Amino acid sequence: LNATGRDACHTWLFDCGEGTTRQLMASRVSHADIDKIFVTHLHGDHLWGLPGVVMSCLYETDLERYGPDGAGREVCVYGPEGVYDYLATTLAASRVVPPFGAKIRVVELAASSKKRAPRRRAETRLVEHGGVLREGAGGFVSVLETAGHVVEAGRIEHRPDVDTWGFVVTEKPGLRNVDKAAATRAGLAPGPAYQDLQKGLDVALDDGSIVKAADVTRPPPSPRKVVLLGDTSDPSAIEPLAEGADVVVHEATMADRDEGLARRFGHSTAGDAGAFARRVDAGVLVLTHFSPRYPRTAHAAAPPGTLSARHLEDQARAAFGSERVLAAFDFCAVPVPRGGFDRG
Repeated sequence: LNATGRDACHTWLFDCGEGTTRQLMASRVSHADIDKIFVTHLHGDHLWGLPGVVMSCLYETDLERYGPDGAGREVCVYGPEGVYDYLATTLAASRVVPPFGAKIRVVELAASSKKRAPRRRAETRLVEHGGVLREGAGGFVSVLETAGHVVEAGRIEHRPDVDTWGFVVTEKPGLRNVDKAAATRAGLAPGPAYQDLQKGLDVALDDGSIVKAADVTRPPPSPRKVVLLGDTSDPSAIEPLAEGADVVVHEATMADRDEGLARRFGHSTAGDAGAFARRVDAGVLVLTHFSPRYPRTAHAAAPPGTLSARHLEDQARAAFGSERVLAAFDFCAVPVPRGGFDRG
């Protein structure tokens, strides 16, 4: 996720499976721009690339932003309890250390009492432990707040022995837009007082009259929201957070006809993904995590009845009730316009 705007130009990575470093090197995304990594759960295909990516991010530093010695450079990892042990132990065993002045920090999301207890935290100075976050009101976790975004997390169901989280990134509301002509007609010339109007505050003139912000400003664009789910067979618990999302990224491991197999391994079908997107009134649905039994396109030589990712898109569209469904592919991008997607 490219968190531009008030958060400068930072890239946030969600899950970090084996091969992530190679894919980043083949893409337009620079390790130097990645400063936050979010891990949905501790299965290898979502985790095994983490040590290499973290160290590459620290060594590939933006010289203009951090200087030649990388002082102040920090990569922060957010994930289930146990991710600290994994990263700290792997880096210690590999005899690697962050560059001088750079730092790795891990913030963990509390383990559920119903899941396997996390191991005792490894003892190392290589990685700073940033604490354990627990659910607040409503059962959700406030993970992070930056200048421009809020990140929250909620538990979703995958396998009985592993904590799995979905993440919701919401843009903070922007400033109101001042209609300079209307403000001038009301007796307020351009100046510092416009900053109050942008915040929705009324302004008093020297003669005692009041310029009401509602009369001379326009509301800012609606904040954008992106929902990123890890592996899941049932993400319904996170629906209150996901409501009105512009983009939902949802796994579609199996086709609808293989629903029993999906449930057996804690996964979703394309129809499940579409139904979730419909329930939360999503703008766009992005499907991920396909079983290799469904190729990107069905080859002419494929056995009769072979389904492809295109078929999964169709099944998700039927359940979603919208054509805005994309079966993700390497290096695909989904730009979200200011104000979000029009539901019309």
